[in-house]
Amino acid sequence: MCDTLNSTIKKQQLIDFVSKLDAEDTCEILAYLLKSAPDTRLHFLCGKIASGKSTLANKLAQRPRTILISEDEWLSTLFSQQITDLSHYIEKSRLIKNVLEAHIVKLVQAGNTVVMDFPANTPAQRSWLKSLADLANVAYVFHILEVDSNECKRRLAVRNQVGDNPFKTSEAQFDLITQHFSYPSSEEQLICRYEK
Repeated sequence: MCDTLNSTIKKQQLIDFVSKLDAEDTCEILAYLLKSAPDTRLHFLCGKIASGKSTLANKLAQRPRTILISEDEWLSTLFSQQITDLSHYIEKSRLIKNVLEAHIVKLVQAGNTVVMDFPANTPAQRSWLKSLADLANVAYVFHILEVDSNECKRRLAVRNQVGDNPFKTSEAQFDLITQHFSYPSSEEQLICRYEK
């Protein structure tokens, strides 16, 4: 009871204080509070195809002031017919990253949490994603999903049938892409959160 009453009094004091400010001061204070939001983060994810990265990304994006940016959405919208092999994916992914980089940094600096549904499956991909957090001067959360390849292939077959993903990946493509996959090494000096 006392905690609720104390909280109500503090809220009323804050409302009284803010109501006495002019519009310019109010905007300045709000901008400061949003910029320095302690829970602002950049999330990125590592896991094989169909390991659950997008599912986790969508779950994380349900939080307030959180924006989800999905590489698959950008690629399928802009280049759906142009990605027929791994080299095309690498080229188009690089284009999207170049366009979005400054925008993502500004979104995070403005106090938004951003969930990057981009694969963090190679050292270069992880380095780029971490650099976004560094440029924005915010903390990152690096999620790792360790799922066996056989389970990923099972999920992939279901995903391809259901059509949840804009791209259908064959088992042969899964094997080819997985050859380039790696979990982070200690040399990368990343703080990792292993997901169950």
